Amino acid sequence: MKKCLVALAFGTLGLGMSEFGMMGILTFVASGLHVSIPQAGHLVSAYALGVCVGAPLTVAVAHTRPLKQILLALAGLMVAGNLCAAFAPNYGVLLAVSVVCCTPLIEKVWDLLKKRTATRVATVLVLLVLSTAYVVGSTNSPFLYFNF
Repeated sequence: MKKCLVALAFGTLGLGMSEFGMMGILTFVASGLHVSIPQAGHLVSAYALGVCVGAPLTVAVAHTRPLKQILLALAGLMVAGNLCAAFAPNYGVLLAVSVVCCTPLIEKVWDLLKKRTATRVATVLVLLVLSTAYVVGSTNSPFLYFNF
């Protein structure tokens, strides 16, 4: 398997787990932050809002830069945002970080793949890994939450 497909698979798994994992631990997050469950649900909505705003914004800002530079910057932003979310002191900070750390990294890798490899294989891989991330992220996140 090509290196770019492996990178796409791991990137998709990481983003999918972070996206879908919140749904599995929403009640625990709500009680830990001392907010209601509907309020904690806004964290999922903030993540989705960040994706909707971030994808076109990334294209507008980064269309002239080299793809490798963009990927490294987006991956760094994602890691920094997830670290900030892990140590967020309150609900407001976590809500703001949820919007920021949802970088559209997969779209940029997808652009790279369209130029270098068969799109059908990449499509199947993305769908397979996202399905796996949904199952693992949403159902096993309480286990991961309490053990790590």
